Amino acid sequence: MFDLEQIREQTPVGHIDFHHQIGSTNDRGIDLINEGLNSTPTLILTENQTAGRGQRGHKWWSSQGSLTFSYIFPIDNRSFNPIPIALAVAEAIETATPLRSLKIKWPNDILFENRKISGILIETVTRPQQTLVVAGIGINVNNASIIPQDLEQLDDRGDKSNLLRPTSIRGETKSDTSMTELLIQIINRIEHVPRSHEQIFDKINHRLAFRDKRVSVKSSSGNFTGICEQISTSGQLIIRCDDGSKKKIFSGSIHAI
Repeated sequence: MFDLEQIREQTPVGHIDFHHQIGSTNDRGIDLINEGLNSTPTLILTENQTAGRGQRGHKWWSSQGSLTFSYIFPIDNRSFNPIPIALAVAEAIETATPLRSLKIKWPNDILFENRKISGILIETVTRPQQTLVVAGIGINVNNASIIPQDLEQLDDRGDKSNLLRPTSIRGETKSDTSMTELLIQIINRIEHVPRSHEQIFDKINHRLAFRDKRVSVKSSSGNFTGICEQISTSGQLIIRCDDGSKKKIFSGSIHAI
């Protein structure tokens, strides 16, 4: 399924930790860091992830044909903004497949025509004189588009009506995609995306799902509705409320109304 030698030759990966099956690649990455990992960037790659994690304790569903991996790399400061990682994934998918016009659903999902095709979980581990990012990425590539009914989960408000339906690249294109080629595209784009330049956020906001649409928001500052405007360069979602005021959402979830 994967050409590990090609990945080594065509990316800056310093170490590949490959598993035929694993619970969570992010959990494995954090364990490696705690054990003294000193070769970065490191790729944790698996053919089958059985206990993937998403944001806010959600599970990440995957099946045979999914691309699931974690990419570990160091950052220079603790104010790392993870949003450009989603841009790198969206652009890589468009380069490696016929799909176009992918959207970024704040903070960490990639959508095709309002169906979820990828999820991203960013975690950081700080140790003396170094902070490492563990970027967990799951993409529905050559697997089935339909999630098994018994695995369906309610959204944050306990309502299935707002649950994003999954899809896969194969389900949309009717053809298989090289997992190795797609992975190489993603890694190289992650390595070369400027993570703090304003022009990057112009690209991100051009792809922002539900932009200028009415959304419901669940956040640490409360639940409310408003117009989804943009993502700031510091990563907050800006919502224009019904009274005309604007709120910056640091963490939470949104749903189209």
